Amino acid sequence: AHSSRARQRPLTGEVVVGMADQELLYPIAVLIDELKHEDIQLRLNSIRRLSTIAVALGVERSRNELIPFLNESIDEEDEVLLALSEELGNLVEYVGGPEHASVLLTPLETLATVEETTVRDKAMESLNKVARALSVPHVLEYFVPLVRRLASNDWFTSRISACGLFAVAYARLPPDAKGEIRTYVCRPLGMRGRCSVRLVRLVCPVPTMADASGSRA
Repeated sequence: AHSSRARQRPLTGEVVVGMADQELLYPIAVLIDELKHEDIQLRLNSIRRLSTIAVALGVERSRNELIPFLNESIDEEDEVLLALSEELGNLVEYVGGPEHASVLLTPLETLATVEETTVRDKAMESLNKVARALSVPHVLEYFVPLVRRLASNDWFTSRISACGLFAVAYARLPPDAKGEIRTYVCRPLGMRGRCSVRLVRLVCPVPTMADASGSRA
């Protein structure tokens, strides 16, 4: 595991200000406090500046405090979720680089299961971005199990997200591991044979607008 709950401190502006000169860090403290503000525009402003917050915290505190905080306080507003889905994909270097990038997968996995399509799409985009930064051992240890969980989920939103992640996961794997991912990602989806070709078609139970138009023709 990358962190221990016993070592985590509450992420608050007060803690950050106590770390160094108050005049220098006060704006960062405000940004952190605004991450949980009731005003959606203030929350959006802080989400858009996550990299600034992460720089002030440093890589260790960003991993051990900022990312768990974001995961535990997932917003209910789609606009905020969309911004968070995008910004998390840009934090690899701010949590310590590819060696520690797997910490970003947990909140992104949550975002990849929400109902709003634009949020899911952006979460998948960021997940693929993080996956490309991971080492092959970390793809096997962290990313492939994530795809498997999404593919096995009863909710079609999760299974659709698995569609968007399968190709990147598969491409990063060594040949001896590709058969395994075909087995335990495709099997939960009830698939046989050329699963990569049929994946999207079989997991998506919702007809597209094009399908609807065709049915009326």
